[in-house]
Amino acid sequence: MSKVLVTGGAGFLGSHIADALSDAGYEVTVMDVKRSSYLRSDQQMVIADIRDRGVMLKETMGFDYVYHLAALADLNVARSKPYETAEINILGTLSLLEACLHNQVKRFIFGSSIYVYSQQGGFYRCSKQACENYIEEYFKRYGLEYTILRFGSLYGIRSDEHNGVYRLLKQFMDGKPIFYHGSENDKREYIHVEDAARLSVQALDNSYINKHLTLTGNDRLSIKELFTIFSEIL
Repeated sequence: MSKVLVTGGAGFLGSHIADALSDAGYEVTVMDVKRSSYLRSDQQMVIADIRDRGVMLKETMGFDYVYHLAALADLNVARSKPYETAEINILGTLSLLEACLHNQVKRFIFGSSIYVYSQQGGFYRCSKQACENYIEEYFKRYGLEYTILRFGSLYGIRSDEHNGVYRLLKQFMDGKPIFYHGSENDKREYIHVEDAARLSVQALDNSYINKHLTLTGNDRLSIKELFTIFSEIL
């Protein structure tokens, strides 16, 4: 049975990917800075900070695959914290890459974003672009194989106020008008988190070694269209 480590596995996307991996028969260990509320009886838990290089060297030992989802992922927070975004997202990723290389992990699966295609996303986008470049260079120089997963806008259970769809709907639940800062024509490609998790597990197939995959919905919805859907539901 292959052993898989999921960093950020206590979070919204990470916890779903951990569950999908367990359902697929993998031996899963979740890593995060806090204990996961979603940890299953068939999963192990490691509490650690990815920026600690010594700890990463120890905790990545013996794993076949590492899914790296740990990050400062809230675009609004990252917008005003460039240093912290670089420290967690870029240096944290480098810490893991070094550890995976040292411990001969078979493949590094990285949770990126479709923002790498755009000029939006601020410092968060910058950090994801930098991480992708480092991952590609680690393969070229050291042979550490990878798969990069570029996720669209996620929604679904276990989300919180860091998630855009959750944040908008919570405004309604709190009795406030639903308000969006931006143009009604801003477009997003939404994908349910469980679909994203299922596709992320399929990405372990050998045909996706050293590939970049975009995991998102089939349709691009404008904010105006999204609000229309909300109004119909609510």
